Amino acid sequence: MGLTIIMYVVAGLLAGVVTGLAGASAATVVTPILVAFGGIPVYTAITVSLFSDVLASGVSAVTYYKNGNIKLQDGKYLAIFSVIGSVIGSYLGSLVSGDSLGSMTAVFIVYVGISFIKKSIKLKKELDLGIEKEEEVKESKIKKHKTLATIGLGLLIGIVAGFIGAGGGLMILLILTSVLGFDTKSAIGTSVFIMAFTALSGGLAHIPQLEVNTEFYIAIVVTSVFAVIGAKVAAVIANKVEEYILLRLVAGTFLTLSLIMIIKTVF
Repeated sequence: MGLTIIMYVVAGLLAGVVTGLAGASAATVVTPILVAFGGIPVYTAITVSLFSDVLASGVSAVTYYKNGNIKLQDGKYLAIFSVIGSVIGSYLGSLVSGDSLGSMTAVFIVYVGISFIKKSIKLKKELDLGIEKEEEVKESKIKKHKTLATIGLGLLIGIVAGFIGAGGGLMILLILTSVLGFDTKSAIGTSVFIMAFTALSGGLAHIPQLEVNTEFYIAIVVTSVFAVIGAKVAAVIANKVEEYILLRLVAGTFLTLSLIMIIKTVF
């Protein structure tokens, strides 16, 4: 039991850190750790990770809000329809076998890791060359259909989030910057705010499909508490470290965890 608690603590802390630093879903860390090291069924691990995502994202959102980096009014459609989509995705996830769901989750985490690496390389080049981002140009190209696109993408994010147990942070972040023209800090702040509600709706939708017990609630409480601690510390120091360095560290963590999860699934 002692080693199990330590696993929950580590999973929670790491989850909070990646949420606070990069706006990524806590679930991308919690799920592979619980599955690979705890032997917990994938669907159960996904449910635990979603609940840990709620508090980690919420605490991070508060920090970003205090610094004026949340624009909920502009992202309201994305928030509403991602929550609806997460309920649909949670139901679909219950229909898939544990091994298949675990493989899909691992593949998604690999994608997240590679995306962070690509983004870090781009950011480093921009810093070296003094290039400024062109969010306004991107936004103007799709302005005519922005609301419709945001609704459709919100549903897609929610479905994926509920299905594989991730709050959708990276996808929300990409849409906020590419579709709605948010700056990076506002995108991360708004993303973690939306994630809190997406993860909550997805987690609640998962519970009826599970046989819950005391161990399940212990996992949720411990991972959530330490996810809050990790998220709070990470969000406070996020602006003191070069973003491209943080992205590479988080990417390395994701890729390592996904590799462990894939090996466990195969063997």
